[in-house]
Amino acid sequence: MKTLLQIKSKAEKLGEQALLSLNSFLLTILLGRYASAETFAQYALSFLWVLFGFALLQAYLLQPLSYFSEKNGKRNTQAQFISFFVVFQLLFLIGFKLFLMGYDALTHSQQAHLPLLCWAFSYNAFYFFRHLLIMHHNKKGQWRSVITFNLLCIGGISGLILLQELHYHYILYLLALALLSGSIVSYFHLPQVRMAALHQLPWKKHWIYARYLMATAVFQWFSGNAFWVAAGTLLAPFLFSGIRLVQNLTGLLNIGMMAIDNYLPFRWMKKLPGEKKWAQVLLRESLLPSVLIIFVCLLAWVFGESIMTGIYGTTYATFAHWIAPMAALSLLGLWSLELKIAARCFSQNGLILLSNIIVSLFSLSFAPWLLKNFEIKGLLIGLGAAQFLMASSLLLGLIFWSHRIKEVSQAPKNNLSALNKSPEHN
Repeated sequence: MKTLLQIKSKAEKLGEQALLSLNSFLLTILLGRYASAETFAQYALSFLWVLFGFALLQAYLLQPLSYFSEKNGKRNTQAQFISFFVVFQLLFLIGFKLFLMGYDALTHSQQAHLPLLCWAFSYNAFYFFRHLLIMHHNKKGQWRSVITFNLLCIGGISGLILLQELHYHYILYLLALALLSGSIVSYFHLPQVRMAALHQLPWKKHWIYARYLMATAVFQWFSGNAFWVAAGTLLAPFLFSGIRLVQNLTGLLNIGMMAIDNYLPFRWMKKLPGEKKWAQVLLRESLLPSVLIIFVCLLAWVFGESIMTGIYGTTYATFAHWIAPMAALSLLGLWSLELKIAARCFSQNGLILLSNIIVSLFSLSFAPWLLKNFEIKGLLIGLGAAQFLMASSLLLGLIFWSHRIKEVSQAPKNNLSALNKSPEHN
């Protein structure tokens, strides 16, 4: 019975994630079709920085949520966290505005900032209040917020199409309104508490608990996005917009990745820790998803131009030949994901942090040179090399760890306690 409830919970979580991902995919298509290359490039780069801000929010507030709720009580924690969030939003919007001003100065563009600021504010609010609902185990509220968001997006876009007013700024305002409405629905499904006074907030306790989480979040963000940020800065807006729209298409594979990330830990947590031939298990589990990704690559290679033209129009048709290579990168992403899951199952989270640091340093060192000299080819080479570094460092770390465990298990009893106390083993 417990297993069935766990499977149901995972399925509900995956359903929410899939709905939100599909909505993001469709909105990106609309923005790609109806915004100029310069405007879409600004949006695409802005989205990366919004994700950076949200990664910090997640590390400082959302990941410690369960710890502080158990320690201080859920209602008290909610009151404190809402106050923390207000301060975070203020600092984030100031930082985001400075980024937009810097981008305008760098690209000599004069894009409106208000639609992006409204959207970024609503994005953080939507996901913050959903995490509070998760803390209170309020699944009904979670689903209602997601459904409200999706229905408003669908209804609003349909209305804009009928009025023939499907412009970039209107789409962003609509997205902000839908996210904010979902946030309000989430808020009214929470216990109503008064915000904690700012001077009473435990700033130091939060910093002590979250500082390493924040460092991990920064390295994780750079390991996945440094090349894209460099591309948005160094490539011409048309090139950056085109390759981001290609990435949006192949991003549909991420729904499959989310399914793997929700399903495999639940299965492997019971199986892998006692499995000596863990590498064979990983290889066997990755076989079917790998074959499916290769099949998608073949479809993209044959029908790429028709797909690109049918979805984005003729403006970006010249980018059709990049769909298959971009989809092929998902193979490396799949292997990296499965190795990360294995590392978590073996409680080797330090390996994940070390791999993120290695990839971040590589990306920051080589991204400018590759993009300046090879443009989109350099971007794909860099992304592929980064994923290869991630997978290989995780694999080597797990191999070293498994050999170390084997040595410990075969050591004489009088040496076993010494090995267990050694820094490397711990």
